Amino acid sequence: MKLRQEFLKWFKRKTKQQIVTSDKPVSIGRRPQKIHFQVGLDFGTSSTKIAYSQLGGRGKRVRPILFNHHLPHYPSYCLPSVGAFDDSGKLLLGAEAARYLSDKRWDEGLRRFKVVVAGKYDESFFDKVTANLYENYVKRVLRGHTECEPEHLTSAYLAFVMRQARLTIQEEFPEYEIDLAFNICVPIDHIQNNNVRNIFETILSTAEAIEAEWHDWDLDNLLKLSKERYRISKYNPHDENTRVFAVPEAVAEVASYLVSLQVRDGLHAVIDFGAGTTDFSIFNLHNARDTNSTTYWYSARNIPRGTHRIERIIADLLRPPDGVLSELQVSEALEDISQWPPTLQQEVRQELYSLWEVSHRVWGEAYGHLKKQSEWEKDKVQVFICGGGSKLPFVKEIFRKSWMEGWGPYQISTLPIPDDYESFSNKAPFERLSVAYGLTQPLPTLGKFILPADSPDHTPPRLPVREIDWWERMPRPNWLGPRRR
Repeated sequence: MKLRQEFLKWFKRKTKQQIVTSDKPVSIGRRPQKIHFQVGLDFGTSSTKIAYSQLGGRGKRVRPILFNHHLPHYPSYCLPSVGAFDDSGKLLLGAEAARYLSDKRWDEGLRRFKVVVAGKYDESFFDKVTANLYENYVKRVLRGHTECEPEHLTSAYLAFVMRQARLTIQEEFPEYEIDLAFNICVPIDHIQNNNVRNIFETILSTAEAIEAEWHDWDLDNLLKLSKERYRISKYNPHDENTRVFAVPEAVAEVASYLVSLQVRDGLHAVIDFGAGTTDFSIFNLHNARDTNSTTYWYSARNIPRGTHRIERIIADLLRPPDGVLSELQVSEALEDISQWPPTLQQEVRQELYSLWEVSHRVWGEAYGHLKKQSEWEKDKVQVFICGGGSKLPFVKEIFRKSWMEGWGPYQISTLPIPDDYESFSNKAPFERLSVAYGLTQPLPTLGKFILPADSPDHTPPRLPVREIDWWERMPRPNWLGPRRR
């Protein structure tokens, strides 16, 4: 027995060492410990944001990924949702594509392909300018030598982004084997629209498949893999091997609010001002401070009008004599509000006001679930704004108004910053990372939520009206006294 104990002690010491054979050290120790991460991938129209958290780890923190791309017109927490073909016809994605396009016309390249995909399968999401720019670029650059369908490009881009996340997290935890699950945001109306939902689910499953197969870092090969796998990919979130999931974007957005001390019951609206789209969603929160809280989403719309329309206004009004305005110049003009001429400010105000008017339909749909005016007046409704366009001038002034005259103004603010979020000294502001943050939580922990198509009618029943018989309406002589009830 003693000899056996001594042998075990010796063996444990040896498993911590390395035996050197030839020119490479080979470990005979235990396999690296596996740790699990939930990765939130906010696939935006102009840029993608990524955050991650370790599941089951102590002192859980949600960390955004900062990219060292040194692009002046993209913050470090943004990976450009951009593609391009260089002079030799080679596919470029992300920062490399944005760098190649930096001295070109501001809307050159493969841009807003998420909107192109949605519009291809549903007219309500169709944006003619965006679709034409995509199609014309492909025809002009590739000249029919190859195809670049937006579904295939989107799958390839998402696989590319997932690989970026995997490498970054592996560098952070080099001594461990990492297991990643990805939550990728999809607007609620995409989730509830069978046609568009099926396409995006196929895109997600394709991205998962080709990211696992892609080893040579050749982007052209990645696009080729995407074309091949897209035809056979099937999305199955219930398969235990699935590692990529579609999560309603609005549900992810309010994750920080649901765990904050500011949370309260009642009606809320979230407005996400993106580059290609503006997402409006309205929900009613029941039992907010209870573990059994339920979020009833009354209405949600992904409107294909975003800051790119304001960028187009800027480009048209500030176009130099040579007719070429770069993406950097448009970005700088968008940020330097104080230098805008009055005509430009008025154009931007009008565009935002027009967008607010379009949103009336969303408010009207939500009101259909709770037809009680007093629940929609002033401080009964909290409005949260987020996204890249939330800091534009006139946003708070315009979007605090009610869709019905006299019902507002509403309280309007940015989403609360959760305690477990790492902003890296505000290099990654939470109002831009709120969706990615919410996506770092496994879907079951996001709480119970009911999507608009399934949300019940919460309108209180009308007070009963007592029926009056005809004889009660007849005049009655005073000497008979009152009728008995």
